[in-house]
Amino acid sequence: MGVRCPDAAFMQAIGDDYAFSVLGKFWDFWRIDEVANQQVAELLMNNFMGLPTAAAKAAQKACNRFQANLAVDGVMGSKTLAALNSLIGQNLPKIYNAILAEWIAYLNTVNPTFRQGLLNRVNDLFQPMPEGGTNTAGVPVTTDDPVANTGGTEYALRVVSGALKFKGKDVVAVVTVVLGLVLALVSARYLLGVRQRIAIA
Repeated sequence: MGVRCPDAAFMQAIGDDYAFSVLGKFWDFWRIDEVANQQVAELLMNNFMGLPTAAAKAAQKACNRFQANLAVDGVMGSKTLAALNSLIGQNLPKIYNAILAEWIAYLNTVNPTFRQGLLNRVNDLFQPMPEGGTNTAGVPVTTDDPVANTGGTEYALRVVSGALKFKGKDVVAVVTVVLGLVLALVSARYLLGVRQRIAIA
């Protein structure tokens, strides 16, 4: 039995309840809700979508830059979360930028079919925080907006824009883009809802 790719009508019909039910499971499973800073949480969520083991390893390597001595095992466990949250409290820009740099370093090793699209997406959505540093994707960036993914419609549009920059022409690349569009819309609605709930509380 084949899998039907979502069309425009399906995308438009995705409601808030569906968005929360889908992405909320991943957000909780990867323990993103336990990250002490929303900006770091959103960067991690972006990384974990589709590449969870690599994303966890990137976070662990970033923490180890500051002598966290974590095992780089690709598991987002209690030790990793404790080290991450401690570093967030000590110096948010440095740990954020370290995670971003480790993630870009990983993306530079992936299949060339997907590499540039993934790098474009990161560059479009996640700028280094202004403690210094450059985007190691090799694309000039600005630092006037430390975290460009501000949630809601803007977040969805920017993720979709990044996904459409994939250059692959084979079936796998096309499916990846389509799934990226679904996750973009779902994640945008979920993150916006989280922020609204926090504001009400």
